[in-house]
Amino acid sequence: MNLKTFKILLFIFLFFPIILKGKNDLLNTGDSLFKEEKYYDAKKYYDSIFYNKNMFSYSMLLKMSFIEESLGNFERSIYYLSFYKKRKENIDVDNSLQKIIDINKLKSFENSDFDFFEDKFLINKYYIIYLLLSISILIFTYNVYRIYKRKEINYIKSFFLINMFLLFMLNFKNNPSGIISNNNTFIMYDPSSGSDVHSIINKGEKIEITGETDVWYEIKIDNEKRYIRKKNLLKIN
Repeated sequence: MNLKTFKILLFIFLFFPIILKGKNDLLNTGDSLFKEEKYYDAKKYYDSIFYNKNMFSYSMLLKMSFIEESLGNFERSIYYLSFYKKRKENIDVDNSLQKIIDINKLKSFENSDFDFFEDKFLINKYYIIYLLLSISILIFTYNVYRIYKRKEINYIKSFFLINMFLLFMLNFKNNPSGIISNNNTFIMYDPSSGSDVHSIINKGEKIEITGETDVWYEIKIDNEKRYIRKKNLLKIN
């Protein structure tokens, strides 16, 4: 172990419990304010956890969505529900999200069968990786034992197929998406304020992000490369 790795591990060991305690203190305070229906005050604590500490709990995401919807910020409610949905399956979250989409007549959430499959695939990606890795280790260990006993090894084709699929899973990535956060948002042909305007989109719509440069996100609209200012898009990481 080199010195740099040792320092990182030491930092995690010493300071992670403190960071976690700080998050829990903020979360407990936020939850208490939420129970007292002091939603705007609770929002400050939840925002601090989510945006400053880059941490969250699933129940916190639901409360943040509820607060934003009650404040009239349906686009942020969509953002938190989408953030949740990206990581965990929940039929109630799906229904709540669909209800907001229908009420606001948003068109960009009409998914194809492939989009549906991709969402389910990504949610379960790490479970599949864990399963494949376990099977691969089991086959490897079994054959090491057979070699030790001077017996013929088995399941070679299966072993290689599993590991090829495992490699594919580890390298599979899809483009992130984002939720438009402001009405009358300009979609530009080029990443420049002097560029021609391609279209104008209102808040709440979902857009695929394909890259970024300076203060601009590169996005895909109608299979064409376009640009939007980062301040107008809530990126779902």
